[in-house]
Amino acid sequence: MAARLSLILVLVVCVANVKADEKRPFTVRDSVEMSYFGTVTDSNPEYSYDDGVASPDGRYFVKMTHKGVLPEGDMEGTIWLFDVKKVTLNVNTPETEVAEPIALVRVSAEINGYTADFIERGNILFQLMWSDDSRYLYFVARDGQENRQLFRVDVPTRSVEALSLRNQDVMTYMLAGESVAYLAGPNVVTEAEWLSAGPNIPDIVVGTGTPLLPLLYPNFRGYANTEQIEFEVWKSGTSGPEPIISSTNGAVVRIDSTLAAVGSSASSDGTHSLLTDELLSSTNWAAGRKNSVPRVEGSVHIAISETLNQPPILIATDLQSGRSRAIFDPNPQLSQVAMAEVKVFEWQDSQGRSIQGGLVTPPNFKPGEKYPLVIQTHGFHPDRFFRIGFSETANAGRPLAGRGIVVLQVEEPRPEKEPRWADLPNLGLDAYLAAIRKLAESSTIDPEKVGITGYSESGLFTASSLVDAPDRFAAAVIANSDPLTITGYFSYVDSPLHGVTERLLGAAPLGQDLPTWIERSPSMSTDKIQTPVLIFASDPWHLLGLWDFYAALRYQKKPVELHYIRTGRHNIKKPLHKLSHQEKLVDWFDFWLNANEDPNPKKAEQYRRWRVLKGSTE
Repeated sequence: MAARLSLILVLVVCVANVKADEKRPFTVRDSVEMSYFGTVTDSNPEYSYDDGVASPDGRYFVKMTHKGVLPEGDMEGTIWLFDVKKVTLNVNTPETEVAEPIALVRVSAEINGYTADFIERGNILFQLMWSDDSRYLYFVARDGQENRQLFRVDVPTRSVEALSLRNQDVMTYMLAGESVAYLAGPNVVTEAEWLSAGPNIPDIVVGTGTPLLPLLYPNFRGYANTEQIEFEVWKSGTSGPEPIISSTNGAVVRIDSTLAAVGSSASSDGTHSLLTDELLSSTNWAAGRKNSVPRVEGSVHIAISETLNQPPILIATDLQSGRSRAIFDPNPQLSQVAMAEVKVFEWQDSQGRSIQGGLVTPPNFKPGEKYPLVIQTHGFHPDRFFRIGFSETANAGRPLAGRGIVVLQVEEPRPEKEPRWADLPNLGLDAYLAAIRKLAESSTIDPEKVGITGYSESGLFTASSLVDAPDRFAAAVIANSDPLTITGYFSYVDSPLHGVTERLLGAAPLGQDLPTWIERSPSMSTDKIQTPVLIFASDPWHLLGLWDFYAALRYQKKPVELHYIRTGRHNIKKPLHKLSHQEKLVDWFDFWLNANEDPNPKKAEQYRRWRVLKGSTE
């Protein structure tokens, strides 16, 4: 009997192991297609004030999700309708099957999010608000285009009605009885952003006082958040959309402002002060206005639950009984994926500063076995699900772990004041080297197989690290950054960025300051770099900022690869852009740190180039 029982236990363990082994690793595609709640990719409640709103009659509440759709390349947004009675029943009777929410609205578009708040760019849905009678749900959405339109859905019939024109970009709106006022920005024509000549672009101009990028590309929007823009105030009622006329001067109500000011005027209670103040001062339209966004109230509390290792799910709690239950998982497909483990990792640099990061270990990680390491920079959120890292650009944390690579997501120390050139090694390299030492001492990583990625500001830290510690890193990625290049410096003249690099380096690349610039700028010391570097630029603006750095490495026949997307953003948003960039990043590190090549025949040319680069380093 004992022998038979032992045999059964062995079989059970074997079956469990087989099932675990059958799970595939988390890939870039999984990351792109993963759904998240609210208005940001990490479900940060601070930026979800327009999500999770309850109907005034208390019957329903709604939640938004967003995800990438492949191979189409769209971002898809869905408004889910939950029945409060059914949710309450499910919470208090665990034996019942959880009721599926209704997909009330589903829209999609291939977009970059040019004019949204920086945090919300790339999203499809915004600003949900119920009518007083709970029949209609109003919302702003991108439906097949960059422009955001104002819509409402008739909840009983599920019919959706557009309330604004397609050639307007709706910034915000306000309800008042049966009518709605909205703030309309200029039409966003994405195809024109990187045109240097063509319709509506003057052939002969005075360029004095215009920054380089807007001079080359008159529709360039890189500085759009701080540029003055004229918005119009419109209303939509039974007769359709029409402009609101001022009672003081008889003209269309217009607001001269910036995208940054419009975004900041929306508060956490749903009030849009910029629109409200203008309507109050110039018309009597705003009588009976409705500003507040109701929360889910009554006996049920709704919350998003997530941890570093648990993707976000929706939890409902009955405040009377105290019982809770998961009522919605937007990512059931992840149950078939072998997830890497992420834990908080703490260490001290040589100056005694405590640093916190996220340590990602591969599935089936074996303590004592030394793994390659990739350091991802720029920031770390310890309370949110770790998908790829801090940003979509230059990060691919879980997919890298799926290739047998340990990943450390780093939150660099911050300077007490505005950073200067001397802070570069202190803020970046010192923290990275201390982490490498600690992980090597615990036999977690192979210190000879360390990679590093840098993006935006941390791209400068990475470039500086490659110069100051040329034999420390076996591979690197620098993306959408300016490693203090001369081209970047002069392209900022007359722009909002003018003077930034000069303040950082304490010198300009001119006259008696030139030797100081050469000494302090990483882009002027590329001869010291030994590391294979993948350079990524997501549009012409970032290509200009990185060109000197790339060209210098290329001229010296150093191992460098340039990956270029013509129509991306600083933090890339389009699903196909994410797929291409993050796949390239994973392949790059897997090649240089693990000597692996993806057998996909479409990547054969990529690996042919990289083998040539590897030959130049041996």
